[in-house]
Amino acid sequence: MKKISINEGIAVISSFGMTAWLISDFFGGMFLYAFAFMIVILPVLLLYLYSVAETIIAIIRKKKLKIRLAAHAMYLFSVAFISIYHAEFWRSDPILKATMPDDFTAFEMILRKDGSFQHNIHGIFFYSDVFRGEYVIDQDTLIFLDPVYDNDFIPDTMLISKQDKALFISRDQSGHFDTDPEWLNHFKISFHDEQ
Repeated sequence: MKKISINEGIAVISSFGMTAWLISDFFGGMFLYAFAFMIVILPVLLLYLYSVAETIIAIIRKKKLKIRLAAHAMYLFSVAFISIYHAEFWRSDPILKATMPDDFTAFEMILRKDGSFQHNIHGIFFYSDVFRGEYVIDQDTLIFLDPVYDNDFIPDTMLISKQDKALFISRDQSGHFDTDPEWLNHFKISFHDEQ
């Protein structure tokens, strides 16, 4: 049984570490985890950079590189897969885009032609999250069929006001939508395809 060299071990461990860090983008964002786990991520990043440089040198010297190339290929495949997953080109075209800034968070709502929505949340320390699901529009009322957020701050029903270019989320005591644009009671519409 052939022993794995130190450089091969570094390539495998650092590639797996970089892939794990890349996957953390689905759980709050890579930069958030970089801050939270800097003591782990920084050495993995430095080892990966060393491994890439060492692999390039080994290619120039025409050494055997199967394990190192496989490890680096795994990481590059992960980068490509996640980039394709996040790409817009295979999603339905947007019909409405709206944003609501908060002190520490920005909410972006995207409604698509195929009846799907995407709710992007960008927060402090590079936190990010995405909620996806289905919606229907009944006259001027937007109804989400799937959760839009992890609490009831953003309701499952909104009023679409074309004249105010806003999605209103707050209701008064009688249950009618409050259509006076105030802080955190509406999304401002930045794009609306009326077709």
